[in-house]
Amino acid sequence: MKFFSQGMLGELKKRTETDPATQKAVEGVTIGVILVANDCPGNEDRALNVDITDGKFRELTTQVKPAPSDLGTAAFDQNKYIVKVGGPYSLIGEVLTGKMAVITAPR
Repeated sequence: MKFFSQGMLGELKKRTETDPATQKAVEGVTIGVILVANDCPGNEDRALNVDITDGKFRELTTQVKPAPSDLGTAAFDQNKYIVKVGGPYSLIGEVLTGKMAVITAPR
């Protein structure tokens, strides 16, 4: 499945609606974040915008631009999103798949 693709978003949303373990993990969560992966396969930068309110997705969208792009540096609505986090595709992929803890990821 392509990283930060519509297919990935669909699967993530489906799990929050149907998988009891995922539902429990996001129960009561309210957060807005933007994740940016630079230098993705296909010479792309990809961003995932996530807005969760009380465990339900209000927004789950992606942005794709040819690399290098401004996805990691562009201004964002700080009233909607509390943080924008980014890094190389390989690093973001390892963190999101649990192969590397966020705290041990290089800066």
